[in-house]
Amino acid sequence: MKPIYFTTLSLGENYTRDYTCKLVDEVLTKTNHFFAITTDCPSLIMEKYGTNNRILMDVISRDDFRIRLPIGSPDGPASDFNFNMRYRCLEQLVKLEHDFNVIWTDCDNSLEWWDENEIQGFFNTVLSQGYDFLAPRNEYKFKSFLADYHSKNNPFHGIFWHKLFNYDLINNPKPEWDDASLPAEYMLVFLNSKKLKQFYVQFKWFHDYLSALPFTQGTWAEGFEIGVSALVAGYVPYELGWNHHIMSRAIKANGHKIGHPTER
Repeated sequence: MKPIYFTTLSLGENYTRDYTCKLVDEVLTKTNHFFAITTDCPSLIMEKYGTNNRILMDVISRDDFRIRLPIGSPDGPASDFNFNMRYRCLEQLVKLEHDFNVIWTDCDNSLEWWDENEIQGFFNTVLSQGYDFLAPRNEYKFKSFLADYHSKNNPFHGIFWHKLFNYDLINNPKPEWDDASLPAEYMLVFLNSKKLKQFYVQFKWFHDYLSALPFTQGTWAEGFEIGVSALVAGYVPYELGWNHHIMSRAIKANGHKIGHPTER
């Protein structure tokens, strides 16, 4: 069975201590797989886990990134977390030489359940059918959003409107991106690591492009950048659905942020 690397971006002491460490605990105790963390708080991880060969840690400095980007104008009062920083989660993974699968999830999610045979069997079945990129909302395509957007007389219509302005897609459309999926970002599964490097390169391009702008219209809903990067890399998307019979049992969105039922 292929090894699996869970990966997440964990910035700040609160998120790392209150959410990420809980998720790491669950991966280490419920599975035999690995956890790749990109964080600016390595001491919190080291204090709890020491040197653990199942934890890969990519240490970053806030001085090297624009953590928040201004919205509307360079001197405006509003700003948005630079969600495309998530590309960095893959930097250490694309350097690994062996074949593996990736489960990419938010650091405040929880791993509720794990059955190795059932999950690996599901992954193998999906891969045998030609799919290798799994996520909720993968059936929603950029061309569907564009058709709906252009049918309305509202420049701010829909969750992805700001992407059109950030990347100048109104005046310079990119029809080669039309078939890109627009996945939900909280849980992504990549079953073919050979394509992962090209995905990483394209996602990094999006990050670098927005980070170089004096201001953006927002960076939320990075499912756009993820979907385009997956298309460019040649991934074949599989629709997990919000209540998938296997993966929704495993990964619970905001599981540690809102707390388990016994904690509420």
